[in-house]
Amino acid sequence: KSYLAGLQMGLQMFSQLQQLEKEYGVSGEKVLEAFKVAIAKDSIDTDMAVIGPRIQNLISKVKEAKLADNAEAQANKKATEGYLNTLKKNGAKSMSNGLVYQVLENGNGAKVNASDIVNVVITVTDKNGTVLQSTNGEPQQMPASQFGQIHPMLAEGITAMHVGDHFKFYVNLGAEVPQNFKPYDFIVFDVKLVEPAAAEKAEPEK
Repeated sequence: KSYLAGLQMGLQMFSQLQQLEKEYGVSGEKVLEAFKVAIAKDSIDTDMAVIGPRIQNLISKVKEAKLADNAEAQANKKATEGYLNTLKKNGAKSMSNGLVYQVLENGNGAKVNASDIVNVVITVTDKNGTVLQSTNGEPQQMPASQFGQIHPMLAEGITAMHVGDHFKFYVNLGAEVPQNFKPYDFIVFDVKLVEPAAAEKAEPEK
């Protein structure tokens, strides 16, 4: 089991290193050296839920360094940070992971746990207000844990909510962005928990 877990991590790292070398001209050897330091012997965990974010964080830092001299990226970074700071000055809040959010409505239901299934109404827009995805005002049932798969920041966001809450999350995409986005763009997630489905648990992954 340990060998297979290690093999899985190795294959994932190899794929990511190839991407870094191809797209960013980064030395894979140097990244591996840095990774060895980042996961010293006393901190190694074969659980990809732990190792995965460490690898991703390392890759993000490498990409950020690569974009340090990119004028367009740095201008966009400054614009996004300025916009989010203005939101905070006007009453928006910030979570421990840096996620900026606005409370549009406070509910009085149960607090969400990561293992819950929640019923949500969601609208996702880009920084210009263009709708990227929406449930069209209809509640959709989904595991709370799925929010962290959409973006790691949202894992903390959804578990900060109570049933009946209506929050708007502003996710800074950082240096590593999906297709059709620029580095340091942000996406807005308008999320409303509409009914108490917290007692119903998501089935464990097999």
